[in-house]
Amino acid sequence: MYKPDSLRKFLTTAIPEIKRSPEKLHIFITRGAVRSTGANKLGFAYRYTLTLLIEDFGGSPDKLTLPVLIWLSRHQPQLFAKALQGGDSFAFDADILANDKADIEIRLELDETVTVKLLPNGSYEVDHPEEPVYDSPFESVSGDVRLWKLFLKDELIAEALFPDGPPPIP
Repeated sequence: MYKPDSLRKFLTTAIPEIKRSPEKLHIFITRGAVRSTGANKLGFAYRYTLTLLIEDFGGSPDKLTLPVLIWLSRHQPQLFAKALQGGDSFAFDADILANDKADIEIRLELDETVTVKLLPNGSYEVDHPEEPVYDSPFESVSGDVRLWKLFLKDELIAEALFPDGPPPIP
């Protein structure tokens, strides 16, 4: 599964607090399942809940929400279609520790397709194809974001610069 590592790298790059203290970001996979029809193909899909726990996070939850939504727009765009039908894009809980600190838990329902091909020598080639690229659900965010900045009122609270385009899928 590539999405947990991809999201960790993105958030560590995009959010200054996580970049300064990456040990405060914990990632868990729960309720994992494999879906395979077995219909003459060996491919399958992982479905799981990815839980992010960010300890002692300061400031506005917007500093987390927008980067997560930007990552989802590229790596799990189906969640936006679900939201258009009245569902949620993701769920969260917060343990308010002080006026300016909280432990925040974010739960993302993710899936990953895995293709499997039998090679002539009898071995298997396993691949995790990228998600299809759709138009961004955000008016001003293109599919090849190189620089973005998040402001809360007039304060810059997060930014990411990707000189060679968005981070590649590992």
